[in-house]
Amino acid sequence: MSKARLVVTAVITEGRSQGEVARAYGVSQSWVSRLVARYRAEGEAAFEPRSRRPRTSPSAISDRTAGLITRLRKELAGQGLDAGPHTIAWHLQHHHQIKVSAATISRYLARAGLVAPEPRKRPRSSYIRFAAQLPNECWQSDFIHWHLASGRETEIVSWIDDHSRYALSVTAHPVTTGQVTLATFRAAVAAHGAPAATLTDNGMVYRSLAHRATPAIAYAARPKATPGNRSSDTHHRVRTDRLDANGTVTLRHAGRLYHIGIGRTHARTHVLLLIRDTHIRVIHAATGELLRQLTLDPTRNYQPTGRPPGPKRRTP
Repeated sequence: MSKARLVVTAVITEGRSQGEVARAYGVSQSWVSRLVARYRAEGEAAFEPRSRRPRTSPSAISDRTAGLITRLRKELAGQGLDAGPHTIAWHLQHHHQIKVSAATISRYLARAGLVAPEPRKRPRSSYIRFAAQLPNECWQSDFIHWHLASGRETEIVSWIDDHSRYALSVTAHPVTTGQVTLATFRAAVAAHGAPAATLTDNGMVYRSLAHRATPAIAYAARPKATPGNRSSDTHHRVRTDRLDANGTVTLRHAGRLYHIGIGRTHARTHVLLLIRDTHIRVIHAATGELLRQLTLDPTRNYQPTGRPPGPKRRTP
């Protein structure tokens, strides 16, 4: 259930002010006002997803211009000349006094199927470099061979922070071994702190640091990662229900069923539950009266009203 329905129910049915509802559910009062006005004008249709398509398209071209673009494309290509968007834009402006951007012409040519697809062309998204979000989240390491002016050969080992591309350690050695690589790593850790993870190739100097452990041994050797904390995700919904004979309503939260006490005086009453994570408001469906407000206690199956029990009946 969307937050929109929760907000509208709180204003229309419960009768709370728009400002109070906006503060309670963390939204702007202007959004609440627009939403309520839309609901009063359209009813349930106000909750349907709205198209984000603009009402007007300033870059749209006329049918005449579209025809000219198609004709120029074919004529130029047939003569063996360049028939790209920039060339077509030049001809439109100088021969037909029509000014259209090359980007608009390119989009039209693609929509009209006049651009031959290039399946071998590498997509632009593949050039976007992955980067760690925080310093020391991941270090990358590699080594290269380098010939000195004297003719001698040396090997350079580097450790680079993936987030900042900062070279944490760059050292030269006659020969790079597992022990040499381990020593450079320990020196970098001493200077900059330990990283959360490292990324290297499958070279022997890096594999030897794990004493050639099998995948099964490596998998079992360390604690396992767990799903991230999703406490920041907010759950909103409005539920229609009816209290039972004991004045109790049930609610399922995080896969567990809870019983919420309202009171026997409201037995069999139709109610609305306004739910925001563990914060719950129970209101009378007909009058909008607030019957109970609580924060769900996940350790208790039954959420008591907190009122002292009534006097017990005496048996003769």
